[in-house]
Amino acid sequence: MKNVLTRNIGLKIVSLVVAVIIWVFINGMIDPITTVTIKDVPVEILNEDAMQSSNKIYEVISGDTITLKVKAKESIANRLTANDFKATADFLYNSYFGDVNNVRIDVSCITYTESEVEIVDGMNEIMNLTLEDTDSQSYAVSVVPDGTVEDGYYIAETTASPNLITISGTKTQISKIAKLKVLVDVDGASDSFEVKGTPVLYDSEDNVVDSSKLTMSAEQVDVSVKLLPTKVIDISVIPEGEPYYNYEYTGIEYAPKTVTIAGEAGDLAAISELQLACIISGAKADIETDFSIEDELTKLYGSKYILVDEDASTVNVKATIEQLDSTDVSMLVSNIEVRNVPDGYRISPVTLTTVLKVYGLSSNLENVSSTTLKPFIDCSECTEAGTTYTLAVQTEQNGVEIRSSSIDVVLYKDNAIVNGQSVSMP
Repeated sequence: MKNVLTRNIGLKIVSLVVAVIIWVFINGMIDPITTVTIKDVPVEILNEDAMQSSNKIYEVISGDTITLKVKAKESIANRLTANDFKATADFLYNSYFGDVNNVRIDVSCITYTESEVEIVDGMNEIMNLTLEDTDSQSYAVSVVPDGTVEDGYYIAETTASPNLITISGTKTQISKIAKLKVLVDVDGASDSFEVKGTPVLYDSEDNVVDSSKLTMSAEQVDVSVKLLPTKVIDISVIPEGEPYYNYEYTGIEYAPKTVTIAGEAGDLAAISELQLACIISGAKADIETDFSIEDELTKLYGSKYILVDEDASTVNVKATIEQLDSTDVSMLVSNIEVRNVPDGYRISPVTLTTVLKVYGLSSNLENVSSTTLKPFIDCSECTEAGTTYTLAVQTEQNGVEIRSSSIDVVLYKDNAIVNGQSVSMP
């Protein structure tokens, strides 16, 4: 047996070496060593409290994630992810040695041995920190509805409790905060409700501010949302007063003609129109004015109603005022109708002809004549026989007015004889 084992011993050794070399060569060809890059490996902070000092707080500038290059057999390398590695930054170590701004990052593979996975790059990474003064600021809670309530309803009011939240952090972090909002889902809502909301911080450009390193005095906010029914009501504008002498109001234009308001159901049932008064007293030219619908609603009804149409918050009004023209119309006094002569009396004109001064818009004066005017005088105030009365001549023609025109008449009893003749004015 001994001779069998030792026979041709040299040849056997050479064969063994060749077999090993062939095995290594074949194994390398089938599963070669390769290098891969592993990105975004998160860095865990250890002993975080060791970095704190009185009224100071740290902020990570860089190094919260790292990138590694590793060598491994292809069969292993192809399966590697960031979760296969553990990266830590121990604040206690750096605090002890006094370097508070640069923390060494230690890396290891947690799923394979060092012989299976070799980290060739990324073992000397540094986490850069700043150590700053702490700061605290209070911010008003702004409730922001998200979505659209059901048609016919309006968000009348939102309240938050607490309505102020104190934020603590570094001065740099606090300086980025411009506002604090709580978003509330109101989509399809048709009744008032209460809900809890999460505060979200925003900068001046309305971008979300990372709050992971900040402390809030409240992590949740109780939000109350009040909904009211809405109604569309008419708007009317009427002129008030009289324009200047010899001027006339001829029409009014305004927009919008309707507006949507919100209120309690009983209050909405009591209103159908918002009436506005456009003052034209003493006007010599067109009047253009604006009315704040919200102000007018408050002035007339107090706080009962809320304006819903924010894009139609103003009523624009134009009242047209035109100067009157005039014309003279000559006529016989006997063609003027006499009204309201007391029973048993008659009147007699002092003159036989008169000239009437007629005012109106030029378009209305074009066809004015003694016939169209249908002038008349009113004798209802004539009561004493033998008395001379000066009576204004009036007209029933639309669009014109007789001004500064009168005639003198004398009141007599029926069948009275003056200078040998009976007197009358048919």
